[in-house]
Order: sequence, then structure tokens, then C-alpha cells
Amino acid sequence: IHNLEHGGIWISYQREPTVDEKAQLEKLVKKYPNRLIVSSRPGNDAKFVAASWRKMAKLDSLNIETMENFLVNNLNNSPEKLAR
Repeated sequence: IHNLEHGGIWISYQREPTVDEKAQLEKLVKKYPNRLIVSSRPGNDAKFVAASWRKMAKLDSLNIETMENFLVNNLNNSPEKLAR
């Protein structure tokens, strides 16, 4: 939650990602270092969930374009902005 408060994004997955999904997620993490956290969350009600401060996107399959659009539109949109 502290990451979200400071404008970061959290992508969580319900089940272990496939090798291809992991590679796609790793590319996103490298593209947005120190802004994105990716972790397991078995309690999700969708396979992949992206969360920011007050926003959430739920996906039944990994769509990197949708995830990146979520990142671009919601990164640093929080009460305490990240240092740029």
C-alpha cells in the first residue's frame, strides 16, 4: 500500500505465470524500475490485477498493452508523488 500511496503500481497474479507471461512482466519491470511491484496474490478474483491509488484493472489473461496503458495513465497519480 505504501508503494501505491507514493504513485507506484502493483501487478499481482492469482496463479504462477507461464514462462512467456513472466518474460513479459519482467520487461515491464525493467521499463518502469522503482515504480512497479509484481507479486503473487492467490486471493485475486482475476488472473492478473493491476492496482494504483484508487484504480484497478482486472484481467483474465495477461495483455501487456492493457497493463502498460494502465501504468501510463495511473503512475504517480496519488497523494504523495514519486520524485521525478
